[in-house]
Amino acid sequence: TDAAAKGLGSRINSSAAPTSAGIAALEPYRVDNAIILAAGMATRFAPLSFEKPKALFEVQGEILIERLIRQLQETGIDDITVVVGYMKESFFYLEDRFGVKIAVSNDYSKRNNHSSLLAVKSSFGNTYLCSSDIYFSENVFSPYAYGTWISSEEKGEPDDRYILKTTRSGKVTEMSKTGTGHYEMRGPAHFTKEDATRLIAHIEDEYDQPETAPKLWDDILAEHLDEFSLRARILPKGVMHEFNYVQDLASFD
Repeated sequence: TDAAAKGLGSRINSSAAPTSAGIAALEPYRVDNAIILAAGMATRFAPLSFEKPKALFEVQGEILIERLIRQLQETGIDDITVVVGYMKESFFYLEDRFGVKIAVSNDYSKRNNHSSLLAVKSSFGNTYLCSSDIYFSENVFSPYAYGTWISSEEKGEPDDRYILKTTRSGKVTEMSKTGTGHYEMRGPAHFTKEDATRLIAHIEDEYDQPETAPKLWDDILAEHLDEFSLRARILPKGVMHEFNYVQDLASFD
């Protein structure tokens, strides 16, 4: 409408850059912080992971987690917490080198990564949630994020990732390991404070159930999908590189 166009015109200039009014309009969507999950034992990388955690492997001349931290900081995300567990002392240098915070998950050896979220639940909200062992060939982060979303890319060879079915607007209507959707869940996620609080509540509610121990945080999200307004953020093929096995890493570097 003319009114909408006039409102948009006050927020961007002739070069399509945001005006001061545009920057003010974006401010409610500023990302507060980032959480990097790095507590796992990476058993599929044994015996290499007996020497150091996978997040500290050097790939293309850079330490995986260091590259991720730099990309977040280049975007303006300075409040970064790394959740550690296995060989936790090997991550402590990151506090001095990059100014990040370290949180320890004491249950890493007997539970999956949902326990890491409980270690940082007080700061989880308006947050990027990242795995520590993914190499991004370009910076995928932004100072601003709208709503709760999970990254994904076009579906490839069948594996154990969640397949997402979405509406045309990107709303996720189904998460399934055997789904018929066109996208697979990979890469970082963003949670609003409301949805982060909701996910933590579900983790706490079922934490003492024996069947919860092996679950990933996204398993719990999938079980309660109808309670979240979740969107898929589609990233192009070739931007995310995930190394599940030694041969994956060797073929990339």
